[in-house]
Amino acid sequence: STTSSHKFRDRSDVNQWLMKYWQIAKGIFYPRSPNFSKYYGGNFDPGEEEAIHDIKNHVHKLICLNDNDRLPIERFEELLPRIVQAYNDTYPNKSEFEN
Repeated sequence: STTSSHKFRDRSDVNQWLMKYWQIAKGIFYPRSPNFSKYYGGNFDPGEEEAIHDIKNHVHKLICLNDNDRLPIERFEELLPRIVQAYNDTYPNKSEFEN
């Protein structure tokens, strides 16, 4: 599939949900570990220390830091530099997919 080569979604793209249900129908779907990902949503205080720890220590393969209407803007401004620094410390080099 050329899905991963598109910068933006295309009508011909397939996504993970389609592939998951295709795998279930074929009998080849295997759930992953609960530690694969972690969601930190909105005002994640007091979870910000846990999120920063998880970023720095590669605890999860996928971390979602969600901003929403529950995150006060003044709190966001305080946390953003720490989150960016955690990512910069952990991943100092750009991936081959970044320009």
